[in-house]
Amino acid sequence: ISQVRAIAELISSDYGNYGNLCASGVLNGAGTNIPPYNAQLKVIADDITAQGSTNTCFTTTTGSTYCAAADLMSTAMGFRCIDSNGNSLDTTSTNPCLAAGNMCR
Repeated sequence: ISQVRAIAELISSDYGNYGNLCASGVLNGAGTNIPPYNAQLKVIADDITAQGSTNTCFTTTTGSTYCAAADLMSTAMGFRCIDSNGNSLDTTSTNPCLAAGNMCR
């Protein structure tokens, strides 16, 4: 999930916000259209799934912030979380990215 940060910043630079990074509560969800980044985000999302994990991803309605997390299921260590504030951390509690406006804390 840490790879998403660089792509998110490119999306923000190219499109003016993070709005299409997430859809339906997941990274690169249905309906996102952010060429050329869709393919890169799909590879990351597919890799998370292949590892037996899940991801969550939310942006605010204006696309000014995002929060994305992946369940560290294989290590039973909680969640890896990144956000538009530059936070990147592992949490041992519940997923911090469950709604728009949430941030890693």
